Amino acid sequence: MLSKNIFYTTVVMLWIAHAGSAAGPVAAATNDITLRWRAEQGEAVAQNNLGVCYLSGTGVLEDKAEAIRWFRKAADQGDAKAQLNLGACYLTGAGVAKDAKEAAQWFRKAAEQGDAKAQFNLGVCYRKGDGMPADPTKAALWFRKAAEQGVTPAQFNLGMCYLAGSGVPEDFTEAYTWFHLAGLAGNEQAAAARAELAKTMTPAQIAEAQERAQKRLQDQARSRPAAK
Repeated sequence: MLSKNIFYTTVVMLWIAHAGSAAGPVAAATNDITLRWRAEQGEAVAQNNLGVCYLSGTGVLEDKAEAIRWFRKAADQGDAKAQLNLGACYLTGAGVAKDAKEAAQWFRKAAEQGDAKAQFNLGVCYRKGDGMPADPTKAALWFRKAAEQGVTPAQFNLGMCYLAGSGVPEDFTEAYTWFHLAGLAGNEQAAAARAELAKTMTPAQIAEAQERAQKRLQDQARSRPAAK
């Protein structure tokens, strides 16, 4: 039987403002001879990227304290990626003393700007009670916001919320819908949860869940900005 208490609690960090995977843009950033100059001139995106380089030791000697310094400069200017990274550092104790309350505050700032990874992290904080009282309803709300932007751990967690009736009414069809979406994106844990849950559902319920998932994928495709 599928456990109703297995949630993702991974903190997403080291996200930079460029599009694409973390490794490629970080390498590109460290090869950009203007990066430090732009950061010192006050460009928030460059400050965050330089912070990522120091945190990961990419192109520079690893220096977590220096990473925090650059993240904070960018975060104070309202850069959502830097706010996400600074929050993750506070939550994990990377370069600063662990402070879950401070972490949650930075996640909230980024989440309220629409950053999907920060929305997931804020949901985790509410789920676990990190830096704030645990609140299943608010956890589900933030998981939904991130899930609707395609964050697969958030999709899995939202599915678990519906499976367990945690913060939302128990609804196996909706749980299957979110497991299915995450599974289609390659999330193995979600795919396994989907298969296990299917054993307790009727063919009609499964068909309905798959139809809901397909509609969400279509809606996401329509809302995606057109390629330039």
